[in-house]
This record gives sequence, structure tokens and C-alpha cells, in this order.
Amino acid sequence: MIQLTNTGLLEKTLSNVFPNKKLSILATVILLFLIGALAAVLHAKLRLPMQIPGRHGLVFMAAMIMARSTTRLPYAASLSFAGAATVMAVFPMGFGAAFSPLIYLLMGFWCDFLFRIFPLVSGKMILAGIISGLTWIGIPVFRMILTLTTGMYFDSFRFGFAYPLATHLVFGFLGGMLGFSLFQIFSSKKEL
Repeated sequence: MIQLTNTGLLEKTLSNVFPNKKLSILATVILLFLIGALAAVLHAKLRLPMQIPGRHGLVFMAAMIMARSTTRLPYAASLSFAGAATVMAVFPMGFGAAFSPLIYLLMGFWCDFLFRIFPLVSGKMILAGIISGLTWIGIPVFRMILTLTTGMYFDSFRFGFAYPLATHLVFGFLGGMLGFSLFQIFSSKKEL
């Protein structure tokens, strides 16, 4: 008997949706940019007064690592962080420093650089956490440079420099592990 229909699950990737490679890349770039913009909006709207610097790294870096893991584009993190920086620069959502968009752009380049040095292969959740933590720690590092060179005050340094460095590293690490885990869960469901 001849089977006329395929009852198997279809793979859902952007390359299958857009048969033209240029359209597929454009769609991926737009998607990465929008994920970064959405992460910045979540970062602004989930402001809980916990007095713990870096706590937003859990959600923000989870979104960034998930976005970075979905594509092989070498500049994927830079695109996502550029989306976040654009939202921070265009819409006043309570990000205190005028330098925040610049800091986020630099963090995107730094994240892509770390991904090039340490290629993320399947099953390396700890490596994703380390890359994410080292990226998120960029916020207090750049703020320290601004504080030491210009005298600009940041509220996160009221307990000294070590506390925000440690908390940004920890929350970034946990966010990276969460993002990589979610990516693994969703990509394994696609294979079922």
C-alpha cells in the first residue's frame, strides 16, 4: 500500500519557514533583537525592592542565553543586547544611569567574545553559567570604572564594591544555567 501522507512531526525552524537563506537570517536577527527588547522590558517591570544588586540577572541572562543558544550566528548575543540597549535608550523605564545602554551594548560584545573562546556544546550547562556570570558582572565592573574615573555615584555600591560583584556573578551564573536548561528542554521536546 502506498502512503500518501506523512504523519511525522515537522521540524519547526526558521530555515524551514523561510526557504530563502537571506530571509531566514533577517528573521533570526529581528527575533534576537526583539528577545533582547522583551528582556529589557521584563527587567524594568519586575522591579522588586529586595536590595540585592544583580538580581535581575536571573531572568535577563536566562533570556539572553536562550536567545544565543537558538542560533549559530556569531553575533547573536550582541543583537539581543542591542535590543535591550535600544529599549533602555528610547523608552524611559527607570534605568537610573544614562550609561546603561552603552553598558549593555558592551556586555553583548563581551558575551559573544566569551562564546567564541568557550564554544558552548551540548551538555555544558556549567559553561553556560560561567559565560553568563562573567557577562552579567560587566554591569558593576563598568560602573566601578565610571565611579572611579568620574565620581558618579551608583546606589549598588553603598555596601562596597565586592558585594555587587559577587551578587551579579551569582545571579548571572544562575540565569545562564536556567536559560541553557530551558533551551535544552524546549529543543529536546522538538525532537520527540
